[in-house]
Amino acid sequence: MSSSISNSESVADVAFNAIRLRRVPATVFIRHLWQDRTGQTLVIVAFLLSGAGWLLRGTLPEDLQNDQHYAYQKLTWRENADVVLLGDSRTWVALSPQEMSNELNDLRILNFGFGSVGYSADYLQAADRVWDRLSDRKIAVVGITPRSLRQISQDDNHFVASSRTFSLYSAWKSRWLGWAPGFWSPIDAGTMKRLMHGTKPGSARRLDDGSCQPRDEQVDHAVALNYYQNVQRDPIREEVVERLLAKVRDWTTQGIVVYGFRPPTCPAMEAMEQDFHEESFVAAFEAAGGHWLSPSQQDLQTFDGSHLDFPSARLFSIRLASLIRATEPCGAGQLIVCP
Repeated sequence: MSSSISNSESVADVAFNAIRLRRVPATVFIRHLWQDRTGQTLVIVAFLLSGAGWLLRGTLPEDLQNDQHYAYQKLTWRENADVVLLGDSRTWVALSPQEMSNELNDLRILNFGFGSVGYSADYLQAADRVWDRLSDRKIAVVGITPRSLRQISQDDNHFVASSRTFSLYSAWKSRWLGWAPGFWSPIDAGTMKRLMHGTKPGSARRLDDGSCQPRDEQVDHAVALNYYQNVQRDPIREEVVERLLAKVRDWTTQGIVVYGFRPPTCPAMEAMEQDFHEESFVAAFEAAGGHWLSPSQQDLQTFDGSHLDFPSARLFSIRLASLIRATEPCGAGQLIVCP
Protein backbone atom coordinates (compact mmCIF):
# COMPACT_ATOMS: atom_id res chain seq x y z
CA MET A 1 0.00 0.00 0.00
CA SER A 2 1.31 3.46 -0.90
CA SER A 3 2.00 5.89 1.88
CA SER A 4 0.08 8.63 0.06
CA ILE A 5 -3.51 9.04 1.17
CA SER A 6 -6.50 10.16 -0.85
CA ASN A 7 -8.33 13.31 0.25
CA SER A 8 -11.51 11.26 0.26
CA GLU A 9 -10.20 9.11 3.09
CA SER A 10 -11.55 9.95 6.51
CA VAL A 11 -9.50 10.68 9.61
CA ALA A 12 -10.55 7.27 10.91
CA ASP A 13 -9.13 5.63 7.78
CA VAL A 14 -5.87 7.50 8.13
CA ALA A 15 -5.58 6.63 11.80
CA PHE A 16 -6.44 2.97 11.17
CA ASN A 17 -3.90 2.63 8.39
CA ALA A 18 -1.27 4.46 10.41
CA ILE A 19 -1.73 2.08 13.32
CA ARG A 20 -2.13 -1.09 11.23
CA LEU A 21 0.73 -0.61 8.81
CA ARG A 22 2.84 2.01 10.60
CA ARG A 23 3.73 3.41 7.18
CA VAL A 24 1.84 6.71 7.20
CA PRO A 25 4.20 9.64 7.86
CA ALA A 26 3.25 11.86 10.79
CA THR A 27 3.09 14.92 8.54
CA VAL A 28 0.56 13.21 6.29
CA PHE A 29 -1.58 12.20 9.24
CA ILE A 30 -1.54 15.71 10.71
CA ARG A 31 -2.37 17.31 7.32
CA HIS A 32 -5.36 15.06 6.75
CA LEU A 33 -6.46 15.46 10.37
CA TRP A 34 -6.66 19.22 9.91
CA GLN A 35 -8.38 18.94 6.53
CA ASP A 36 -11.16 16.85 8.05
CA ARG A 37 -13.95 18.82 9.77
CA THR A 38 -14.15 16.32 12.61
CA GLY A 39 -10.42 16.58 13.08
CA GLN A 40 -10.60 20.38 13.08
CA THR A 41 -13.33 20.27 15.72
CA LEU A 42 -11.35 17.91 17.94
CA VAL A 43 -8.23 20.05 17.70
CA ILE A 44 -10.13 23.25 18.51
CA VAL A 45 -11.96 21.66 21.46
CA ALA A 46 -8.69 20.26 22.84
CA PHE A 47 -7.09 23.71 22.50
CA LEU A 48 -10.00 25.43 24.25
CA LEU A 49 -10.06 22.90 27.10
CA SER A 50 -6.33 23.20 27.55
CA GLY A 51 -6.56 26.98 27.62
CA ALA A 52 -9.41 26.89 30.13
CA GLY A 53 -7.51 24.49 32.33
CA TRP A 54 -4.42 26.68 32.26
CA LEU A 55 -6.36 29.84 33.12
CA LEU A 56 -8.24 28.11 35.96
CA ARG A 57 -5.21 26.44 37.52
CA GLY A 58 -5.03 27.18 41.24
CA THR A 59 -8.68 28.27 41.40
CA LEU A 60 -10.42 24.91 41.25
CA PRO A 61 -12.10 23.19 44.17
CA GLU A 62 -9.60 21.40 46.34
CA ASP A 63 -11.16 18.04 45.61
CA LEU A 64 -10.51 18.61 41.89
CA GLN A 65 -6.84 19.40 42.39
CA ASN A 66 -3.80 17.25 42.90
CA ASP A 67 -2.03 17.81 46.23
CA GLN A 68 1.04 15.98 45.05
CA HIS A 69 1.69 18.20 42.05
CA TYR A 70 1.31 21.29 44.22
CA ALA A 71 3.71 19.89 46.82
CA TYR A 72 6.29 19.14 44.11
CA GLN A 73 6.61 22.86 43.48
CA LYS A 74 7.56 23.46 47.09
CA LEU A 75 10.12 20.68 46.97
CA THR A 76 11.93 22.48 44.12
CA TRP A 77 12.44 25.69 46.10
CA ARG A 78 16.14 26.47 46.45
CA GLU A 79 17.66 29.56 48.10
CA ASN A 80 14.84 31.93 47.17
CA ALA A 81 13.48 33.27 50.47
CA ASP A 82 14.40 35.49 53.40
CA VAL A 83 11.54 34.25 55.56
CA VAL A 84 10.41 30.62 55.67
CA LEU A 85 7.09 29.70 57.30
CA LEU A 86 6.98 26.17 58.70
CA GLY A 87 4.21 24.00 60.07
CA ASP A 88 1.22 21.84 59.26
CA SER A 89 -2.03 22.80 57.57
CA ARG A 90 -2.94 25.34 60.24
CA THR A 91 0.19 27.33 59.36
CA TRP A 92 -0.30 26.63 55.66
CA VAL A 93 -3.78 28.16 55.81
CA ALA A 94 -3.28 30.83 58.50
CA LEU A 95 -0.24 32.66 57.11
CA SER A 96 -0.29 34.65 53.89
CA PRO A 97 3.19 35.63 52.65
CA GLN A 98 1.62 38.42 50.62
CA GLU A 99 0.00 40.04 53.64
CA MET A 100 3.11 39.53 55.76
CA SER A 101 5.48 41.03 53.17
CA ASN A 102 3.51 44.29 53.29
CA GLU A 103 4.46 44.55 56.96
CA LEU A 104 8.02 43.29 56.59
CA ASN A 105 9.41 45.68 53.99
CA ASP A 106 8.90 43.34 51.07
CA LEU A 107 11.04 40.52 52.41
CA ARG A 108 10.77 37.39 50.28
CA ILE A 109 8.46 35.09 52.21
CA LEU A 110 7.46 31.53 51.34
CA ASN A 111 5.00 29.26 53.12
CA PHE A 112 6.64 25.85 53.45
CA GLY A 113 3.69 24.37 55.30
CA PHE A 114 2.34 20.92 54.41
CA GLY A 115 -0.82 19.13 55.43
CA SER A 116 -0.43 17.04 58.61
CA VAL A 117 3.34 17.53 58.60
CA GLY A 118 5.41 16.97 61.71
CA TYR A 119 8.86 18.25 62.60
CA SER A 120 10.77 15.28 61.26
CA ALA A 121 14.47 15.45 60.42
CA ASP A 122 13.71 15.27 56.68
CA TYR A 123 11.23 18.14 56.82
CA LEU A 124 13.58 20.39 58.80
CA GLN A 125 16.43 19.58 56.44
CA ALA A 126 14.27 20.41 53.42
CA ALA A 127 13.43 23.79 54.96
CA ASP A 128 17.15 24.62 55.15
CA ARG A 129 17.31 24.62 51.37
CA VAL A 130 14.69 27.34 51.00
CA TRP A 131 16.63 30.24 52.55
CA ASP A 132 18.77 32.38 50.29
CA ARG A 133 22.25 31.89 51.73
CA LEU A 134 23.16 35.44 50.70
CA SER A 135 20.25 36.97 52.61
CA ASP A 136 21.22 39.08 55.60
CA ARG A 137 17.76 38.76 57.19
CA LYS A 138 16.99 35.07 57.45
CA ILE A 139 13.91 34.39 59.56
CA ALA A 140 12.15 31.16 60.49
CA VAL A 141 8.52 31.34 61.58
CA VAL A 142 7.54 28.06 63.21
CA GLY A 143 3.89 27.17 63.76
CA ILE A 144 3.48 24.82 66.72
CA THR A 145 0.42 22.60 66.92
CA PRO A 146 0.06 19.56 69.18
CA ARG A 147 -0.36 17.36 66.11
CA SER A 148 2.97 18.49 64.63
CA LEU A 149 4.69 17.03 67.71
CA ARG A 150 2.98 13.63 67.58
CA GLN A 151 4.49 10.54 65.98
CA ILE A 152 1.59 10.15 63.56
CA SER A 153 2.62 13.39 61.86
CA GLN A 154 6.23 12.29 61.41
CA ASP A 155 5.33 9.27 59.29
CA ASP A 156 2.11 10.13 57.46
CA ASN A 157 1.78 13.59 55.88
CA HIS A 158 1.76 15.40 52.56
CA PHE A 159 5.47 16.22 52.72
CA VAL A 160 6.46 12.57 53.14
CA ALA A 161 4.03 11.36 50.48
CA SER A 162 5.32 13.85 47.91
CA SER A 163 8.98 13.37 48.79
CA ARG A 164 8.75 9.63 48.19
CA THR A 165 7.69 10.10 44.58
CA PHE A 166 9.61 13.30 43.83
CA SER A 167 12.06 13.37 40.91
CA LEU A 168 13.37 15.90 38.41
CA TYR A 169 10.88 14.53 35.88
CA SER A 170 7.96 14.81 38.31
CA ALA A 171 9.00 18.39 39.12
CA TRP A 172 9.14 19.27 35.40
CA LYS A 173 5.80 17.61 34.75
CA SER A 174 4.12 19.38 37.67
CA ARG A 175 5.60 22.71 36.58
CA TRP A 176 4.17 22.55 33.06
CA LEU A 177 1.41 19.93 33.21
CA GLY A 178 0.45 19.92 36.90
CA TRP A 179 -2.76 21.79 36.22
CA ALA A 180 -4.07 19.11 33.84
CA PRO A 181 -4.73 16.27 36.33
CA GLY A 182 -6.58 18.68 38.56
CA PHE A 183 -8.68 20.02 35.71
CA TRP A 184 -9.57 16.64 34.25
CA SER A 185 -9.47 14.45 37.33
CA PRO A 186 -12.44 12.09 37.87
CA ILE A 187 -15.43 13.62 39.64
CA ASP A 188 -17.36 11.35 41.98
CA ALA A 189 -21.09 11.60 42.68
CA GLY A 190 -20.57 13.54 45.92
CA THR A 191 -18.39 16.15 44.25
CA MET A 192 -20.82 16.53 41.35
CA LYS A 193 -23.71 17.02 43.75
CA ARG A 194 -21.85 19.77 45.62
CA LEU A 195 -20.94 21.51 42.37
CA MET A 196 -24.53 21.36 41.08
CA HIS A 197 -25.87 22.81 44.33
CA GLY A 198 -23.19 25.48 44.44
CA THR A 199 -21.66 24.21 47.67
CA LYS A 200 -17.97 23.40 47.51
CA PRO A 201 -16.69 22.48 50.96
CA GLY A 202 -13.36 21.58 49.37
CA SER A 203 -12.85 24.87 47.57
CA ALA A 204 -9.50 26.53 48.15
CA ARG A 205 -6.82 28.35 46.17
CA ARG A 206 -3.25 27.14 46.30
CA LEU A 207 -0.95 30.08 45.62
CA ASP A 208 2.55 30.25 44.19
CA ASP A 209 3.92 31.55 47.50
CA GLY A 210 3.07 28.19 49.05
CA SER A 211 0.02 29.31 51.00
CA CYS A 212 -3.55 28.09 50.76
CA GLN A 213 -6.39 30.60 50.62
CA PRO A 214 -9.12 29.05 52.78
CA ARG A 215 -12.53 28.14 51.52
CA ASP A 216 -15.35 30.65 51.89
CA GLU A 217 -17.98 28.19 53.04
CA GLN A 218 -18.45 27.04 56.61
CA VAL A 219 -18.04 23.31 57.21
CA ASP A 220 -19.53 21.29 60.03
CA HIS A 221 -17.01 21.61 62.87
CA ALA A 222 -17.99 18.22 64.24
CA VAL A 223 -16.11 16.52 61.41
CA ALA A 224 -12.76 18.03 62.40
CA LEU A 225 -13.42 17.61 66.10
CA ASN A 226 -14.25 13.93 65.70
CA TYR A 227 -11.13 13.41 63.61
CA TYR A 228 -8.87 15.07 66.16
CA GLN A 229 -10.33 12.97 68.93
CA ASN A 230 -8.65 10.02 67.24
CA VAL A 231 -5.43 11.99 66.70
CA GLN A 232 -5.32 12.77 70.42
CA ARG A 233 -4.75 9.09 71.17
CA ASP A 234 -1.21 9.46 69.86
CA PRO A 235 0.75 11.27 72.59
CA ILE A 236 3.14 14.16 72.01
CA ARG A 237 6.62 12.69 71.57
CA GLU A 238 9.46 14.12 73.62
CA GLU A 239 11.99 13.12 70.96
CA VAL A 240 10.13 15.21 68.39
CA VAL A 241 10.15 18.21 70.71
CA GLU A 242 13.88 17.77 71.37
CA ARG A 243 14.59 17.47 67.63
CA LEU A 244 12.81 20.75 66.96
CA LEU A 245 14.53 22.54 69.86
CA ALA A 246 17.92 21.31 68.63
CA LYS A 247 17.10 22.78 65.22
CA VAL A 248 16.12 26.10 66.81
CA ARG A 249 19.53 26.17 68.50
CA ASP A 250 21.23 25.31 65.21
CA TRP A 251 19.37 28.01 63.29
CA THR A 252 20.14 30.58 65.96
CA THR A 253 23.84 29.71 65.77
CA GLN A 254 23.67 30.27 61.99
CA GLY A 255 22.22 33.74 62.51
CA ILE A 256 18.66 32.78 61.56
CA VAL A 257 16.13 34.54 63.79
CA VAL A 258 13.53 32.01 64.91
CA TYR A 259 9.99 32.97 65.88
CA GLY A 260 7.42 30.53 67.20
CA PHE A 261 3.66 30.84 67.51
CA ARG A 262 0.62 28.67 67.98
CA PRO A 263 -1.77 28.84 65.01
CA PRO A 264 -5.28 29.79 66.19
CA THR A 265 -8.13 27.32 66.09
CA CYS A 266 -11.61 27.16 67.60
CA PRO A 267 -12.13 27.06 71.40
CA ALA A 268 -13.53 23.53 71.29
CA MET A 269 -10.38 22.31 69.52
CA GLU A 270 -8.10 24.08 72.01
CA ALA A 271 -9.98 22.46 74.88
CA MET A 272 -9.41 19.07 73.27
CA GLU A 273 -5.66 19.64 72.91
CA GLN A 274 -4.96 20.06 76.60
CA ASP A 275 -2.14 17.52 76.54
CA PHE A 276 0.04 20.22 74.97
CA HIS A 277 1.61 22.19 77.83
CA GLU A 278 2.24 25.43 76.03
CA GLU A 279 3.85 27.31 78.90
CA SER A 280 6.61 24.75 79.45
CA PHE A 281 7.16 24.38 75.70
CA VAL A 282 7.52 28.14 75.27
CA ALA A 283 10.10 28.27 78.08
CA ALA A 284 12.15 25.54 76.38
CA PHE A 285 11.72 27.18 72.95
CA GLU A 286 13.02 30.52 74.22
CA ALA A 287 15.87 28.83 76.11
CA ALA A 288 16.92 27.32 72.77
CA GLY A 289 17.17 30.81 71.28
CA GLY A 290 13.72 31.22 69.77
CA HIS A 291 11.29 34.08 70.33
CA TRP A 292 7.67 33.27 71.07
CA LEU A 293 4.94 35.49 69.62
CA SER A 294 1.33 35.62 70.79
CA PRO A 295 -0.74 37.76 68.39
CA SER A 296 -4.24 38.74 69.43
CA GLN A 297 -6.86 36.17 68.47
CA GLN A 298 -9.76 38.55 68.79
CA ASP A 299 -12.35 38.33 65.98
CA LEU A 300 -10.74 35.23 64.45
CA GLN A 301 -12.91 32.38 63.20
CA THR A 302 -12.35 28.97 61.68
CA PHE A 303 -14.26 27.64 58.70
CA ASP A 304 -14.06 23.99 59.74
CA GLY A 305 -13.24 23.93 63.44
CA SER A 306 -9.50 23.67 62.83
CA HIS A 307 -8.32 26.19 60.20
CA LEU A 308 -8.89 29.95 59.99
CA ASP A 309 -11.25 31.30 57.37
CA PHE A 310 -9.89 33.70 54.74
CA PRO A 311 -10.64 37.06 56.46
CA SER A 312 -9.23 35.72 59.73
CA ALA A 313 -6.10 34.38 58.02
CA ARG A 314 -5.40 37.76 56.47
CA LEU A 315 -5.90 39.52 59.79
CA PHE A 316 -3.76 37.04 61.69
CA SER A 317 -0.95 37.25 59.10
CA ILE A 318 -0.85 41.03 59.51
CA ARG A 319 -0.84 40.79 63.30
CA LEU A 320 1.97 38.24 63.36
CA ALA A 321 4.09 40.16 60.84
CA SER A 322 3.57 43.38 62.82
CA LEU A 323 4.99 41.71 65.93
CA ILE A 324 7.99 40.48 63.93
CA ARG A 325 8.52 43.96 62.48
CA ALA A 326 8.31 45.55 65.93
CA THR A 327 11.07 43.34 67.33
CA GLU A 328 14.67 43.04 66.27
CA PRO A 329 17.49 40.96 67.73
CA CYS A 330 19.81 43.16 69.73
CA GLY A 331 22.93 41.77 71.35
CA ALA A 332 22.92 38.31 72.97
CA GLY A 333 19.61 37.43 71.35
CA GLN A 334 17.64 40.01 73.34
CA LEU A 335 14.61 41.70 71.80
CA ILE A 336 13.92 45.39 71.76
CA VAL A 337 10.89 47.27 70.44
CA CYS A 338 11.79 49.25 67.36
CA PRO A 339 10.50 52.82 66.99
